[in-house]
Amino acid sequence: EDANIRAMVSMQEQFQVPVGYSDHAPGWTVVLGAVTLGAKVIEKHITLSRKLDGPDHPHSLESNEFAQMVLNIRQIEAALGDGVKRPAEDEMPERQWARRGVYARIDIPAGATLAPEMLYCVRPCVGVAAEHLSQLVGRRLRDHLTAKEPISLDVLRDSCCTPTRSVSERTGGTQARSTSEGSGCLVTAS
Repeated sequence: EDANIRAMVSMQEQFQVPVGYSDHAPGWTVVLGAVTLGAKVIEKHITLSRKLDGPDHPHSLESNEFAQMVLNIRQIEAALGDGVKRPAEDEMPERQWARRGVYARIDIPAGATLAPEMLYCVRPCVGVAAEHLSQLVGRRLRDHLTAKEPISLDVLRDSCCTPTRSVSERTGGTQARSTSEGSGCLVTAS
C-alpha cells in the first residue's frame, strides 16, 4: 500500500520518457504491477540468503525467486499484447462455430423479397454474419432457399455489397469485405 506505483505513471505522463521502478518491498507482486503499468526498468535487490545481516537482505529475492520474477515479468509482457483486439490464435478454429449467421426460417422462392419473419440467426456463421441481418431485409433472392439454409451473398439478386475475396489462413475459410461505401457487409464461408 506504500508502493504508490501510479506515481510512476504520473512521471511518465509529465516527462514523456520511459520510466522504471525501484522496489524494496518483499516478494515481487509490486514489480509485476509496475510492469503492467508500463515500467521499462526494474530495480530489485538479489541476495544469497534473506537471513544475512544488512538492511536490504530481508526485502531481497534469492536467486531462484529472482528467476521466477523475471519469468513472471515476461509472462505479463506477453499477456499485455500489442493493444489490437482480435481473437487469440487458439480461438480461431472455434470462431466460426461461436458466431451466429443468418439462415432461412422457411422455404423462400427465387424472386421473393426478404422480410424479417423469413430469417433467423443461429450458429454456426457460414454465410452472412448475424450483425448484417438488417442489410438483408428488403433484398430479393436470385435463387430458391430451403428452410434452415444459410444465407450467402450468392443467392441475392441485388447484392448489398460487392465482395472482394481473400483466403484466410487462420480460419481456412474465405472472407468477403464490402467495397461499396457504408454497407459494411462481412461474409464468412468455409
